[in-house]
Amino acid sequence: MLHVTHLLCGARPTRATAFAGWTGEGSADRRHVVWQLTRRCSLRCPDCGMGSSLVNDPGEVRLEEMMAVIDDLCASGVESVALAGGDPMLHPHFYDVAGYACARSLRVEVATTGSRIDSHAAERLRDLGIACVGVSFASRTAESEQIRGRAAAVQRARSAIRHCRGAGLAAGLRLRLTRRNLQNLPEALEWIEEEEIPLVALVHVGGKTRERPTDTDLRRGLHMVDDAVRRWDHDGHSRETLTLGQRADGAFFWMLARRRDAKRADSMWRQLQRQRAPRRGELMIDDCGNILEKFSAGAIRHGNVREQRLRSVLTKWEKRGAESGADFARGCKDCRFIEICGGTVVPSALTEKVKPCYLRDYESRDC
Repeated sequence: MLHVTHLLCGARPTRATAFAGWTGEGSADRRHVVWQLTRRCSLRCPDCGMGSSLVNDPGEVRLEEMMAVIDDLCASGVESVALAGGDPMLHPHFYDVAGYACARSLRVEVATTGSRIDSHAAERLRDLGIACVGVSFASRTAESEQIRGRAAAVQRARSAIRHCRGAGLAAGLRLRLTRRNLQNLPEALEWIEEEEIPLVALVHVGGKTRERPTDTDLRRGLHMVDDAVRRWDHDGHSRETLTLGQRADGAFFWMLARRRDAKRADSMWRQLQRQRAPRRGELMIDDCGNILEKFSAGAIRHGNVREQRLRSVLTKWEKRGAESGADFARGCKDCRFIEICGGTVVPSALTEKVKPCYLRDYESRDC
């Protein structure tokens, strides 16, 4: 995870984003867990990597087990948890779980479609102590809404962000960098400016899906993001932009900066070295209690919360090594950027099958 505004412009992260769950800074020693409360969702996004459904999975973790998971997270030294889905707000015990997590002093983020957020819900989230709400967004075209399976989905996302901001709750937009969304990225960036959205998280699409963009389209889109972030900073907008799910983004933005300002690029390189991601995936708990180490391609299962305590899993996860069942994707070990991005880590069985990133071969070689 990369704080693009901080990297390009030097702007310090706010309290809403200055944590591993949003920025990746300090991720080696701050424990953050993504918890997929439910697969249930009102939308049908073709790029969804969670296998969302209209109904709850019969094997979902029960309420009393959820409370025990929260106690285990706290006992294990976890500081932050992101409640995700599906749409976590569709879970019948969402407020019970979120409220208990906040009461136990966990920093709680919520990733939602926004379909359940009105002014009352926003105030309730604020009163619980939710740190930040990320609302998923797609392009505003009629075709996009038809594909996502619900009319006015974008309007609902817009209203959700407005209600959160009206309640004094930090809220931002999550935009997946799909093939379709990248085609409409100029419109999305314009809408972000119109609505004065303060937080923008751009999420890369992993795995094999028809919505995954070509490298050329992705690079073109990141060029637009680079221009927009620098323009917003120049115009005095305190907007924070993040990218998630691709470690090579820092190297790509560094190459763009080097063409403009070598001194600034040197500073960015040192910053990226300090923030280099450790050799491990993202820790996640799914709706059935499986403890997963999630990578851009594939995942490794480390048991289930019904069978073992998280503490032992977290200890092994933080001491990630060569014997872990994960390794670098092909080409990463010889890339000159591995010292700042940390390499694309995937399950060992996929190391020769996964293309690590969108960088060109000539860019990854020392010149």
